[in-house]
Amino acid sequence: MTTPFLRRPGLLAATLLLAGLATGPAAAESKAVKCGRVYQDRPCAGQEGRLVARTQEQKAVATRRTVDAACQRRGADAQKIISQRQEGSTEDDQLAGTRSVAEKRLISEVYRQEGDAAQQRSAVEQNCMAERLRLAKGQRPTTTASK
Repeated sequence: MTTPFLRRPGLLAATLLLAGLATGPAAAESKAVKCGRVYQDRPCAGQEGRLVARTQEQKAVATRRTVDAACQRRGADAQKIISQRQEGSTEDDQLAGTRSVAEKRLISEVYRQEGDAAQQRSAVEQNCMAERLRLAKGQRPTTTASK
């Protein structure tokens, strides 16, 4: 009696592994280029093109490159708060567990953000950078001060 292809665990695993290896590098290296109004996976022919990120995660990584170390730490702290929020912790629970004014501001800021975890972290980091730039220019800080 012959066993169907999907019921052979060793053969199925090997096939999936080979398929992942064959498409993995190509998918990881894929980039979109905007040529006028068209998006394509290769450079533009005869005109200037602009490289654009395809996924939210790629956009978040590109954004993190423009963030200094202090704001990256703030983003990491925000990520912890986001994780606790996703596990069911309320804003009041998290505020009750801290005494630091800066941390309380961060908790409130995270709970006011919309979007997925990567978008929220990126927004916290960008707000931190904007605040640091305002302070460097000698302008008055806003209510959400950075650490």
